[in-house]
Amino acid sequence: MRSLFTLIAEGDGRNTVGFADARARVQRFSQRDFVRRAAAMRALLVDAGVEAQDNVVVACPSPESALTAYIGCVLHGARPVLFASRPGFDSRERIAESLGTLLAQVPGSALTLVQSDNGAPALVLPQSFRTTMLDVASLEPIDAPPLGRACPDGIVHLQSTSGSTGTPRLTALTSANLLANTSSALERMEIDESDKFVSWLPLFHDLGLVGMALDALVAGADLFMLSPFDFAKNPFGWLKTISDVGGTITATPNFGLTLAMRRVSDAQMASIDLSSLCRLYCGAEPIDGRLAAQFIDRFARAGLPRDAVRPTYGLAEATLMVAMPTMNERSQYVTLDARDVARVDRVHVNRSGNISDLVTEPTADGEAIVVSVGQPGPGTI
Repeated sequence: MRSLFTLIAEGDGRNTVGFADARARVQRFSQRDFVRRAAAMRALLVDAGVEAQDNVVVACPSPESALTAYIGCVLHGARPVLFASRPGFDSRERIAESLGTLLAQVPGSALTLVQSDNGAPALVLPQSFRTTMLDVASLEPIDAPPLGRACPDGIVHLQSTSGSTGTPRLTALTSANLLANTSSALERMEIDESDKFVSWLPLFHDLGLVGMALDALVAGADLFMLSPFDFAKNPFGWLKTISDVGGTITATPNFGLTLAMRRVSDAQMASIDLSSLCRLYCGAEPIDGRLAAQFIDRFARAGLPRDAVRPTYGLAEATLMVAMPTMNERSQYVTLDARDVARVDRVHVNRSGNISDLVTEPTADGEAIVVSVGQPGPGTI
């Protein structure tokens, strides 16, 4: 059985892996060249004493460094653990505390990769942490290894859960887990090589790593990534990148919809064309159906198709995808008596309709809006 990363390393290389800066200017690589540069991390990892099956914490804020480090570790046979590194947003003490909490869950003495790219905020850690610096600009591409040792049942990486219902935990994911979930998602999304993924989601989150980056790389589709920090400062860069590259797929939690609604001006909206965006997956938080409808209504003026927003459900413990609508399903909502939301034995549906209708559909006192996240994906039980 071929591993997921054999598929990524042996792709035909015609698709693009691109990274957009704060002004939505994109640096582009072919997938083959991107993988060859990631493979060059082998020398750095060997010098740091990292062997196959060792755990490596990737504390790199930029998507280019984080994805390069992730792929490079896997090609070497190490197990990456992506850390929510936020220099410039969190204090040095807060970062050290969070990293210490993560390292306490990681078996063995894990190496921490720290980004040293020019222009990146400095991540300063206590000397007690075992660290080494990664500068992706200094990597000279080499041919990727054959990955003969990448057993489908072997652990590929450790994924932190969201912590939304408790303390975050690490979930061990194998190549077989990732390939099964990616195959299921690609079938449900009907992805082909003409698709273009655009993502601002952080790679330490499973929706950003599995749902955007790995799905695109396995499918041989184009992948364009933005920094989540740039998105937080200027959400227009996300929409401009979609417009500039003809993006067909993106994903965001409610937070992203809210920020774009608040911060993107009418003048900016008039300068972009979102007509290519046929799939905007909304997940990672409870879905606000009325917010989704308002987003659809406003950005339809920039060409956003009215059926583009597609609520989904996933979690790290399921590798990612649990349920999402098919391409032929319109995103639906129902209204319930708010007291029925927590019931499992009896629910009375007051009315239903398409999410886009919620712009004008009133909600009575005591009613709750519940949004459909589609059917379970292929192979999901």
